[in-house]
Amino acid sequence: MPQIRKILFPVDFAYTCYGTARWVESFARRFDAEILLLHAVECQHATSTKEHLASAKARLESFLSSDLRWFKTDRLCVAEEPYTAIAHAAESWQPDLITIPTHGMGAFRSRMVGSVTAKVLHDLSCPVWTSLHAEAAPQTDSIQIRKILCAVDFSKRSTSMLQWAAWFAGQYGAELGIVHAVGRLNVPGTWAEREDRHIQIEAQARTRIEEVTNGAYVPPASLFVIAEPPAVAVSRAASEFGADLLVIGRHEEDGSPQDNFQNACSIIESAPCPVISI
Repeated sequence: MPQIRKILFPVDFAYTCYGTARWVESFARRFDAEILLLHAVECQHATSTKEHLASAKARLESFLSSDLRWFKTDRLCVAEEPYTAIAHAAESWQPDLITIPTHGMGAFRSRMVGSVTAKVLHDLSCPVWTSLHAEAAPQTDSIQIRKILCAVDFSKRSTSMLQWAAWFAGQYGAELGIVHAVGRLNVPGTWAEREDRHIQIEAQARTRIEEVTNGAYVPPASLFVIAEPPAVAVSRAASEFGADLLVIGRHEEDGSPQDNFQNACSIIESAPCPVISI
């Protein structure tokens, strides 16, 4: 069963961390989850590491100490490259969710090979919350999740993704939406003929959604079938639906990246709301 009992929150003290922290507090409050704040100090010379580490530890101890005093919070400061520190913490602590803001992804994997967020998304199998707009997060008490949109591509992971999204929606009493992108339709004929084709595709998508749930409980959901590339389709559906959160897939059942991992990254980059990718 899905659960969120442990949240790993890598902190680099950028302005986006403060917005991300509001979401972390909201999740911790909802799920009574533990929080691990992690900061990595990169030092080139051993003589400077000790001083930098001491300074960083002090800063981490004071980071949102008042806001997080209500939660079970541990703070870990290590002398490691940031991604390595996150990977080691994820392996040893086994979080249920990692929260990490993005700072703009561009062409993502081709141009962001050194990006910590890119490597976390690609290499780690844990669900990851991220947002391109973390700095604009409302105050913790104002964060509300009323509508959750789940993007499905009918891969083997689609069933577990829908189950996860349905569980999460149930925890918040949120309305569930499902979006499937079919790519642009190059259908000859009149507008009416193209519309008929779209209706057929939507009916086929509904049938396949029923198949991938495989008898699992998924509440009634609003369905969006959009003839655009995935990032465009999901972004449009999220805006039309008024989604507060997106749930998408980036890994297969065995934890390996999906063949369309770049689509997942493009969705995160263009999403109008935070994304949890699993």
